[in-house]
Order: sequence, then structure tokens, then C-alpha cells
Amino acid sequence: VVKVIIPAFITYFLFAKCGHPYPTGEHVCLFVIVTSFGGILGDMFPFYNGFKGGKGVSSYSGMVLTLLFLTGDWKFTALGLVIFFTTMFITRYVSVGSLVLIVSIFIEFVVWGQMDMIYSLKNPEARIYIYIIVFLIMVFVFIRHAENIKRLANATENKIGQKKEEK
Repeated sequence: VVKVIIPAFITYFLFAKCGHPYPTGEHVCLFVIVTSFGGILGDMFPFYNGFKGGKGVSSYSGMVLTLLFLTGDWKFTALGLVIFFTTMFITRYVSVGSLVLIVSIFIEFVVWGQMDMIYSLKNPEARIYIYIIVFLIMVFVFIRHAENIKRLANATENKIGQKKEEK
């Protein structure tokens, strides 16, 4: 989570101090999303580990938290927590909760963006960039969860509280 929050804050404050217009309003969301995209890709494909890394969900959560901290837009965080924990509680699969969360955040961006309900997303051109980036993140997360999806389809994925099967 922190590997996305820290770079997003650094980017925010660098642009705020270098003579450019202070990144408020429509620019905050774009700054956060673009910087977070780099952090999420770095989490999923770290060069120092042979491009084999995490699945990106915790880094994605860092992006959502950064939006909360820098824009005060609490909708993503609140609904994301409800969706993740409700799905996880019902299915008892963390991977299903993670995938549903990722899809729901993308849908939230598109629906709330088109309805002008995102505080810092008034510029239609910035919206398109953000929709594309959030969609790409969603695709990468699904690619990184391919093994989990196969295990879910075969009913071999471990549920919460279930002991892992020995190989």
C-alpha cells in the first residue's frame, strides 16, 4: 500500500512546489492515478525480481487511499471496503473479493466520473485518460490472478479458514 501512497504524495508535492499550477481540482485525480499506475506496475513486475511480483491489489488499495487523502473523496474507499469484505464474507475467497473490488472501482470511476460526482475529475479529457489507466490496471490484476481463477474454476482454491492442502 505504502509503495503507491509515498510516490503519489511526492509527485503531488513536487508539482505543487516547482512553479506549475498547484495540482488542485481536476489535476489531483490525474496526478494520483498516473503515479499510482507506475507503483502498481512496479509491484506486479519488479525488475529486481525477474518481473515476477505481487498481484497489485494492495497497491491498488494504496491508490484508492491516496485519492481519499489528497482529494477527500471518500466514496471509493467506503464502497470499496464494503464490497471487498462483503464479497469475501459471502464467498470466503480473498481472490474473489479482490477481483470484485477491482471491477467495482473501475465501474465507480466510469459511472461517478460521467455523473460529475468525482470532486477532482471535471475535465472530460482527463477522465478518458483515467478510465484507460484504471481499465489497464484491472486487466493486469486479472492477468496476475490467472492461477487463482483457474483454481476457482476447478474448485481447488483455498477458502478463508480452510487448511492448505499439502502437495
